[in-house]
Amino acid sequence: MAEQTSNKPKNKVPERISSPDQLSECLHATDPGAWIVLGIVLLLLSGILAWSVFGSLETSVVGVADVSDSTAKIYYIEEAIGKIKPGMTVKFETQTTEITDVINTEYGDEVALAPVAADDGIYDVRIVTAGVHPITFLLN
Repeated sequence: MAEQTSNKPKNKVPERISSPDQLSECLHATDPGAWIVLGIVLLLLSGILAWSVFGSLETSVVGVADVSDSTAKIYYIEEAIGKIKPGMTVKFETQTTEITDVINTEYGDEVALAPVAADDGIYDVRIVTAGVHPITFLLN
């Protein structure tokens, strides 16, 4: 008689474990490198989640501030005219201040006024026009 070959895969796990040696053959310990990779991935995901909740993405307009007598006259691009309002945040070198007033000049330009504690001179500034927490992109 010819031997019949089975197409079924051989089961490596014995039907019954009768000794500790057989148990060792069936169970394999996880490589410590896999746990390290999993820990790094979880740490990165936790960091991204924390940034998305507590961080902020800001839209801003760049401008130039002419400071005299602790008041900054902030000049900005024409496209921002009408969008800059009192109360908006101005990032000025190492300090942050708020716009107190927006006035129109005789030339049709707008100038924002903000109090600053800096020496008289010309400075580059950023006016924050909007801010959003990244988590809102996921929740909307």
